[in-house]
Amino acid sequence: VPVVSLISDPDNLIVSEGLGKCSLLFDRLVADVRAYIDSPASRRDVARRCREVVAREFDRRVSIDRYIDVFETVSKCDR
Repeated sequence: VPVVSLISDPDNLIVSEGLGKCSLLFDRLVADVRAYIDSPASRRDVARRCREVVAREFDRRVSIDRYIDVFETVSKCDR
């Protein structure tokens, strides 16, 4: 599902990854939502990108590997 946010775009993820819109104005938010409603193809394309980003950035296995890398790096630091 595409993301449509009024103001919040943490780490610019929505805009930079093409996951939806950060509208900034209420009237623009309404127009952005209507545009997705009126364009199933666009909605599907953005939804596909959302799934790809979630799998790449937030999947449990990816997160665990990142934590392990951090702990291994920290454990090798001189004290």
